[in-house]
Amino acid sequence: MYATIEAYFSNSDGEEKSAEFEIEVGTGCALDEFHDQCADFIESGEWELDNYDLVDCEGFEDDGDVCHQFKGVGFDLADFNEFAELCDNLGPAFELRYIDLGGIDENQFRDSYNGAHDSVEKFAERLINDCYDIPDYLYHYIDWEKFGADLMMDYSEYVDHVGQVHIFHD
Repeated sequence: MYATIEAYFSNSDGEEKSAEFEIEVGTGCALDEFHDQCADFIESGEWELDNYDLVDCEGFEDDGDVCHQFKGVGFDLADFNEFAELCDNLGPAFELRYIDLGGIDENQFRDSYNGAHDSVEKFAERLINDCYDIPDYLYHYIDWEKFGADLMMDYSEYVDHVGQVHIFHD
């Protein structure tokens, strides 16, 4: 996963300049890489880094939503890098839930995540089968589609780019 960061520099004469850097995120060294690239760019001690902002990102489930979530005032590369690490470790479900809620930590994710399923109906069927032993002669009478729709009043669903449905208990 990558982030394009625009950095803004100034010097004691009041001059300003900016530059864009592409940083690999989701690694423990994203901040060091960014600061090294800034140091190489300014080449001397007369320029100082004033601010930076997220310009673009790639390699996420939904690059546009991720960039929109993190762009703007208060962008923090350390927070963004932590988010990218969690996305890498926990998969697309974490990213989808994070973007929808405007933030979530790893514990909140783990406490509410009910796995990836082929459909809401398959989730409903699995949930019932995990809780009850339904006799075969009654099994085909259950409307999994309607039952799944009813379940979604207490759950949220997110569909990733390959069609997997990620279910969270609200």
